[in-house]
Amino acid sequence: MVRIARLRVAVPHGLSVRPRKHPPSREKAVTPQAAPWRRDVLACATLALIALASRVAYVVGTLEHWDTVNLALALDRFDPVHHQPHPPGQVLFVGVARLLRTWTGDNVHAVSLTNALLGSLAVIPLYGLALRWTNRPTAWLAGLLFIVNPCLWLNSIRPLSDGAALLPMLTAVVLLLSDRPHRALMGYLVTALALGFRQQLLFPLGPFLAYMGFQHIRRYRWTFGLQAGALFLLGTAVWVVPTVAATGGIESYWPSTSGNGRP
Repeated sequence: MVRIARLRVAVPHGLSVRPRKHPPSREKAVTPQAAPWRRDVLACATLALIALASRVAYVVGTLEHWDTVNLALALDRFDPVHHQPHPPGQVLFVGVARLLRTWTGDNVHAVSLTNALLGSLAVIPLYGLALRWTNRPTAWLAGLLFIVNPCLWLNSIRPLSDGAALLPMLTAVVLLLSDRPHRALMGYLVTALALGFRQQLLFPLGPFLAYMGFQHIRRYRWTFGLQAGALFLLGTAVWVVPTVAATGGIESYWPSTSGNGRP
């Protein structure tokens, strides 16, 4: 039997010996919080697919009244002065519909499919909004009620922008309510972009935006307000500039928004 002698070293008085720290492992530990995050992504994807299947199968391929006719004509020539579409213009919705027209081949189905696609994706921010205030079963219930709601379903299959406007509107609300400053800032940008899809969203989003702006300035100071204002102006310019340019300038565009334009 071999005995290993222990070496004892005398430590001077006043000094302490600290154990050697090993460098942290580069491998990331799997946290239990990752599983709920994956479940939320799966829930949003499932609800969006169910909503899309329930709407795409019934998209309207005919024009109902003059608003649908003008919106379909806007895919060929965007001119709000001549009500293609009716002022103020919905230029971002028309842009997405033009992209889908390369796949559908005609204007009517392109407009209807754009409305159905964006309207179906609106269930994702709705799920996030419900999850913020309640729990996952209630968020699931909110998403399912959104899918089977007759009014929402009907507005999502027509060749209009009613259903599509829900996506940017709910996304803006979710971002503005976020506790993280950078996400809240993005909410001001998305709010401005939402108006490019449907300018009537200013009525529900305007008061809410003013309230959240007041709360954000109280919490994050005036510098946040300046950044939020700059992002809102940037998002507004994204759809205002091409709209005014397509109508030949502000002199032609402004009378059309006040009801004095040429029909």
